[in-house]
Amino acid sequence: MSGRRARLVVAMQSMHKRSSYHRRALGSAGRCACFCCESRFDVTEIVEWIDDDQTALCRCGVDAVLPDPDGARVSDATLAAMERYWFDLRRRITDRTRVTRFRS
Repeated sequence: MSGRRARLVVAMQSMHKRSSYHRRALGSAGRCACFCCESRFDVTEIVEWIDDDQTALCRCGVDAVLPDPDGARVSDATLAAMERYWFDLRRRITDRTRVTRFRS
């Protein structure tokens, strides 16, 4: 694995940690994005929670929701890369994959 690719994997694994036990972060963010179905929506649209009501489930039914305070901190390219890495085993992360770091 190339150095760039290894850094991308580490960045995506770090962002993945933000998709659980994040109720407080979601509440202050107001907006969120799902890296499974790649949708963006308002936190008030979340109707299902797991992990003692601390982890949001997306409307698609997956716990892949990230806080996205201004609707732009998680780029479309990052959502697509996260979807590829975590859910699409047929496509792999390449050296050309672009991931924008998540800023808290």
